[in-house]
Amino acid sequence: MMPKHTQAFTLIEVLIALAIISIALTALLLVMSQSIQGTERVKNKTLSHLVAMQGLAMVQLKLTPVQKTRAKIEKITIFGNTWFWQAKRSATSLPNLQRIEITVSQHETGPFGDPLIGFGGL
Repeated sequence: MMPKHTQAFTLIEVLIALAIISIALTALLLVMSQSIQGTERVKNKTLSHLVAMQGLAMVQLKLTPVQKTRAKIEKITIFGNTWFWQAKRSATSLPNLQRIEITVSQHETGPFGDPLIGFGGL
């Protein structure tokens, strides 16, 4: 009696399949890494804006006095992260209204990011 021929993959076919799977998994890991980095960037941007809005409200409510001639740096901890915000006041064309510029950084010495602009009375 003759043995039946079983169909199986050759060694070359298996190696090619493994190479294709490894390339696909490498690409998937790269995409996941970029996604994680993007999520972290969006998280920091959101927290930065939240800190800036908090700083603007504190200046507008006069809880943190800011002189026109000097910027003031304050420290705040939010969601376990320490942030520093800087407030600057400047005059506007209206006598009783001042421009308030808030910038935020994760480091006390900066760099401070894009400003949040608001207005407040004297």
